[in-house]
Amino acid sequence: MAAGILERLGALWMQNLRGKLALRLLSSHSVLPQSHLHTSASLDISRKWEKKNKIVYPPQLPGEPRRPAEIYHCRRQIKYSKDKMWYLAKLIRGMSIDQALAQLEFSDKKGAQIIKEILLEAQDMAVRDHNVEFRSNLYIDKNHLRFLLKIQIPRPPHRLTGSETLRERPG
Repeated sequence: MAAGILERLGALWMQNLRGKLALRLLSSHSVLPQSHLHTSASLDISRKWEKKNKIVYPPQLPGEPRRPAEIYHCRRQIKYSKDKMWYLAKLIRGMSIDQALAQLEFSDKKGAQIIKEILLEAQDMAVRDHNVEFRSNLYIDKNHLRFLLKIQIPRPPHRLTGSETLRERPG
C-alpha cells in the first residue's frame, strides 16, 4: 500500500515538473511580441469626469429655480506643457463657447489649437448626446489642466459690481 502511494506521488511530481518546464520554455520563446510599454494600474485612468454626464437628478418641484444643464468633457495625455496650457485655460474660463473659440482662433500657440479642438468636440457632444438645442448657448464653467471641461447652459445671472450697485440704489 505504501509503495502504491509513493508511486502515485512520484507520478504527480513528474507531471508537475513537466508542466513547469513546458511553461518556462513557452515563456522564453513566446509567439507574442514582448511589449516594453508601461501597462500597470497607474496608467489605468479612472473615468470619473465622464461619469458625471450620467448623473440623473430627481425631478424639481414647482417653483424651484431651473437647474442648468451640465456637460462634462475631457481629453487626457495631451503632449503639451501644463504650464503653457494654464494661461490659455485661464483666458477662456467663464466665457461663452463662441467667445472662447474666437479668442483661441487668434492665438498662434499649439495649445490654443488643442483646446479649440476639445471645445468643438464638447460642443458637438452637447448637441448630439445631451439634447442641447443651440450650439452657442453654452459657456465654460470649469477647466482643469488635464483638459477637463464643464460646460453649462444657460449662463448664470450677471453679478453687479460695487459701482453698479451704488448707481442703482436710490439716494
